[in-house]
Amino acid sequence: MAGAQFFSKLDASSGFYQVKLDEESAALCTFNTPFGRHCFLRVPFGIASAPEVFHRTVQQIFYGMEGVGVFLDDVVVWGATRAEHDEGLRKVMARVRKTGMKLNKQKCQFGVRDITYLGDRLSAAGIQPDPEKIKAIKEMPQPKEKGLVNFVGRFIPNLSANTKALRSLLESGTEWRWEHEHVTEWDMLKNSLVKEPVLKFFDPELPVKVSTDASKDGLGAVLLQKHDLAWFAVANASRTMTEAERNYAQIEKETLGAVFGCEKFYEYIYGREVVLETDHKPLIVISTKALGDAPPRIQRLMLLLQKYSLTFEFTPGKHLVMADALSRASLSHTGSSNTEHDVQVHVDCIQKHLPVSEDKWRQISEATEDDRELQAVIDKIHLPKDQRLTNPYQSFKDELSVVHGVLLRRGRIVIPTSMRLQMAKLTHEGHCKRRVRVLMYWSHMNRDIEPLVQPCETCQRHRFQQPKEPLMTHNKPEETWRKVGTDLFHLAEGLPGHRGL
Repeated sequence: MAGAQFFSKLDASSGFYQVKLDEESAALCTFNTPFGRHCFLRVPFGIASAPEVFHRTVQQIFYGMEGVGVFLDDVVVWGATRAEHDEGLRKVMARVRKTGMKLNKQKCQFGVRDITYLGDRLSAAGIQPDPEKIKAIKEMPQPKEKGLVNFVGRFIPNLSANTKALRSLLESGTEWRWEHEHVTEWDMLKNSLVKEPVLKFFDPELPVKVSTDASKDGLGAVLLQKHDLAWFAVANASRTMTEAERNYAQIEKETLGAVFGCEKFYEYIYGREVVLETDHKPLIVISTKALGDAPPRIQRLMLLLQKYSLTFEFTPGKHLVMADALSRASLSHTGSSNTEHDVQVHVDCIQKHLPVSEDKWRQISEATEDDRELQAVIDKIHLPKDQRLTNPYQSFKDELSVVHGVLLRRGRIVIPTSMRLQMAKLTHEGHCKRRVRVLMYWSHMNRDIEPLVQPCETCQRHRFQQPKEPLMTHNKPEETWRKVGTDLFHLAEGLPGHRGL
């Protein structure tokens, strides 16, 4: 609809009854009455598949027509000029007559500058919330639920930032007590609806950017397009994190936010070059690394991004206003998270194939819980990105993750201090130092294992040897000037005309 100036809306009259049933389907729609058995010859209301059947039928009627949109019995026609709109409308009406489709005259609008379609107000300026919905909210007394506000939330980047007290009332087990702070937030929210910016229509000819961010417990994303020299919002999206997602490290949250934004705007960005904007530099570093170098959970999330053609771009957080506000003002997420399920399946698979038994994993987890050094690392990788870790962990911070209480570095188990000597002895007894390096890690690992390896004859016999080659000797000259050697080097400052010796 980019550039649309004129609109028409058509409404099908009793739409389901305009679709004929074949004999087999009609027999399945038989019903009993005091006057005998009868069957529907047209699609009846109340059949589970009726909306899909009707929607497909209407789509087939207007298939291939430009400037036409269809959703169930609502058809919208638009054009950038009056002539373009009228030409499209004539073609639509010709198709209506040809197929015998019946329209509801009272609900049709023709050649207007703005219309209400699917709950939104469409105009040359873009998409706005329906004034009737705004009016209903402004006149609404003390609320008992926030569904209508959530519906228009995509027009308000900072929705939940102004509704913290209201959202607390909706939490499970919270007593409903309407206080002064709730009245203040409710009034501010109602007033903000008439001031919010308009969302632009999506234009497939313009550059596209997805701006994402993750806060402590929410994800935010904004779909942007560049008009002239400025970027304008096309759509906003946000959701709260699940309990499991809140325990992710910050790099994992940021990657999850990128996945959320791309999946939310899939129909706009799939198959085209897109800039993904983030204020998290480690995410850009991760995107340039080999997938196998990333921690397990991030591997799974990055796999979900590989179907998109993304160019990661860093923008400081102070300039990432909309996505940052959305992540902190995330809407309640009531459905299950497919991403969480996919990630958990992957993590469970990784854990199942780890080189330790379930009992040993539990021992490592318990020892990690009692290890101050590792707990300090775990606590900080879940904190915002500006929190630095102690050495040597800071140098590979992006490679760290936590799976069921155990710290991992790129899939290798980070062994707690209390178990390092035990692991070093087991490593030596099995003479498998090289393999252990692939499976486990702790700081100064080689230094701890080497004292056990040095006195061991078996280890010394089979360890990798790098014997030094003997120096090449020359025969002793029989007399002076028998053998002369020369070399050439460049002089930085020499005699005029002489730069070498």
